[in-house]
Amino acid sequence: MTDPQFHGPQSGDRDLQARLRALEAEIEQDSPRPTPPINPDSAAPVTNWSAELNILVRQVGNWFSSLPTVGKAIAAIAALFIGLSLLRIAVSIVAAIFSATFLGILIYVAYRVWLAPNLKQKS
Repeated sequence: MTDPQFHGPQSGDRDLQARLRALEAEIEQDSPRPTPPINPDSAAPVTNWSAELNILVRQVGNWFSSLPTVGKAIAAIAALFIGLSLLRIAVSIVAAIFSATFLGILIYVAYRVWLAPNLKQKS
């Protein structure tokens, strides 16, 4: 009978403690070492943003390809909604710029037509 449940509670505790120590040692070996904190003043600015963008695109592509079919469909629908929302925001901003420009032109024309001649007459 090598089953731990028949050796008594002390033997089971020792086995569990040994397994816990083994798992902790395995986790320590697998986990990356903490990196020292980076001083923002000494950190070099990122100059190769296109390489980082390519890495990000590859990571997203790998994540997307690892999804099941239903997950891919849900992610595609979510991306479509987000993209359309961003497009709507961009169009709204452009429309607001055009409206402000048009309003500015109207105010300038009104000034030139009604107020500027009155100022010249008073001088």
